[in-house]
Amino acid sequence: SNGGAAYSSYRRIDGDGNPLPTKAKTKHFPSGMIMPNLFQKNVLLPSATLLPTSVFENKSLRFDPRLKVCEDYELFLRLSMNTPFFFCDTPVTLRRRHGSNLSAATPRNAMTEYEMLRSFAETVGLPRQLSDERLAVLAARTAREYKKVGDHSESARWLSNALRHHFSLATLLKYLAERCLAALRSN
Repeated sequence: SNGGAAYSSYRRIDGDGNPLPTKAKTKHFPSGMIMPNLFQKNVLLPSATLLPTSVFENKSLRFDPRLKVCEDYELFLRLSMNTPFFFCDTPVTLRRRHGSNLSAATPRNAMTEYEMLRSFAETVGLPRQLSDERLAVLAARTAREYKKVGDHSESARWLSNALRHHFSLATLLKYLAERCLAALRSN
């Protein structure tokens, strides 16, 4: 048994170390058993998270080597099932943001996050009402990343996926537009 983990917010800097505006990704930083909140929004940054030493004694709690991105998020989700996390309001780290960050928005990274969360939800048996809305948002984000690179066919496929998780008229309209653009490109 352990006393829990601690995490804090951070300050953003650019590639040269200059301060960037730091917008709060969330207004609520949960404390306690945060797994449901963490599933909905990743608020943890590895360099701003302190873990109890007992975590390192547990051989089953390791990064998933198959994941090239989101490996920290996936580990934190598993850890949060049995470990309380406590938020400290004082930023304790700097987060460098530049064009070649591994976590940059790309179709592959968005798809990896979606697949990781889908697998986690299925493995731990999360209620569909908890997982479907989040997975719909991630499927729509994946579609947006495919649209940015001009792949309307993949964008439409991911929007269809989003609709299977959670219906929204806006997503349906985007799906129809992407299907039309994909059809025009194939002619």
